[in-house]
Amino acid sequence: MNIIAFLFLAATPAAPSTSQIDFDARCMIATQLASQQLEGTEALATQMASMYFFGRVDAVLSEKELEERMAAAGRMIEGKTLGPYLQECGDYMQVRGKVMETIGGRLEAKEKARQLQ
Repeated sequence: MNIIAFLFLAATPAAPSTSQIDFDARCMIATQLASQQLEGTEALATQMASMYFFGRVDAVLSEKELEERMAAAGRMIEGKTLGPYLQECGDYMQVRGKVMETIGGRLEAKEKARQLQ
């Protein structure tokens, strides 16, 4: 393998695992279903969560695969209480939100340091 091909492969991000994609699809469906049952700010929050998870699966799946995963997630959730799914999805989003805050803090500190130079 030539060095350029090796570097290209090394720089290519790994695809999310199937279990992560399935989790994201379940969260997308669960939060969308919840948004239909809620009102006001809670409905808006679950709609935004649904779009977050949609973006995660849409970024890695073809339209056909996305449709199949959505259908499978819907069948898995059908007739079940949404609470446990929503808790798990919310916990995940909370962790990712903390990561975003941490990164934002570091970027802000770097910018302040750059301005002081």
